[in-house]
Amino acid sequence: MLLICPTLFTTIIYFMTSQPDDIVRFAMCWVISIILAIVGHFMGLAFGSTFELQMAILLVPGISIPFMIFSGFFIRINEVSSIFRPLCDISFYRYTMEALIQAIYGYGRPDLQCHREFCYLKSPTKLLKELDMQGDLYGHDIFVLSIWIIFFMVLFFISLVLRVKREQ
Repeated sequence: MLLICPTLFTTIIYFMTSQPDDIVRFAMCWVISIILAIVGHFMGLAFGSTFELQMAILLVPGISIPFMIFSGFFIRINEVSSIFRPLCDISFYRYTMEALIQAIYGYGRPDLQCHREFCYLKSPTKLLKELDMQGDLYGHDIFVLSIWIIFFMVLFFISLVLRVKREQ
C-alpha cells in the first residue's frame, strides 16, 4: 500500500492537471510522493509506538498541521515572521512542495499555454521566481526528506527498544 496509493494519486493528479507528457517529470513527482508516504508511515509508527494509541491519534495531526501551515503553501516563506521561520525550515511538507514544484515547473519547461491576452505567469521561470524557488532545489529537498525518514526510523527504533525493556 505504501507504493500503490502514492502511485495512483500521482498518476491521477499529474494527468488530470494536464502536466507535460514527460516521463522524467512524472518520475520526479512520483518519487517525491513515495518519499512523503514513507515519512508519514514512519511518523505514524514512531508516534504509535511511543505513545498510547489514543494519544498518538491526536498527536500526529496536531504536529502535522503546523508543518502544513508553515510549508509555504498557505503563507509564503519570505512573508513569515522571523520568529516562525524555523518552523518553515523544518517542515517536511515545505520540502515536498518545493520538490514537486521544481519537478513540474523547473528544468527548462517551455512556456505555459494561456488563453488570455495577458498572462503574468506564462513563464515557468517567472513562476519559480515568484515562489522564491529558483535554483536546483530538488536534490536538496530529497536529502532533507531523507533526513526526516531517518529521524522517524531512529525514533521508532528507540521507542521499540524502550518498550521491550520496560516490558521485561
